[in-house]
Amino acid sequence: MLDSTQAQLILSQYHIDFMATLNFEVIPSDVSKPLGLEVWLDDQQISNYDTVTQTQTISCVFDDDVEQLHCVKIVVKNKTQEHTTVNELGEILTDSLFDINKFVLDGIEIDHIVQQKAVYIHDFNGTKPQVNDKFYNNAGCNGTIIFEFNSPIYLWLLENM
Repeated sequence: MLDSTQAQLILSQYHIDFMATLNFEVIPSDVSKPLGLEVWLDDQQISNYDTVTQTQTISCVFDDDVEQLHCVKIVVKNKTQEHTTVNELGEILTDSLFDINKFVLDGIEIDHIVQQKAVYIHDFNGTKPQVNDKFYNNAGCNGTIIFEFNSPIYLWLLENM
């Protein structure tokens, strides 16, 4: 039988990575007028799509063994006036946007936490000054959704559930 000191010595000889995953879905509303998308984790690009024409499941894998602030950036891009149809009163009839949901952090659904903590930075596609909006699981303007969380995730989840 090993005591804890012997076990720690044996484990220290092997570098064991404790990886965790944040998954989410990106669903385009109008595949005939697709938008572009980038996803970044800690300033490293995870995904880059000039056009999204079908549901994409995004996976961000990170080291959960290190105390660190992680930053996920979801960038909506390539939106133009052609993506939106308006009537003579200026009311939107159709619009291309993304539904971004099913956020799961290492098997735990966290959509409600993302809605509380994420910020959607955009400027209404250049028609108004830049704003920092709450994120309600959809994005229809060129801009960036920023969601931050800490690892190890079990501590962060305890603080935020």
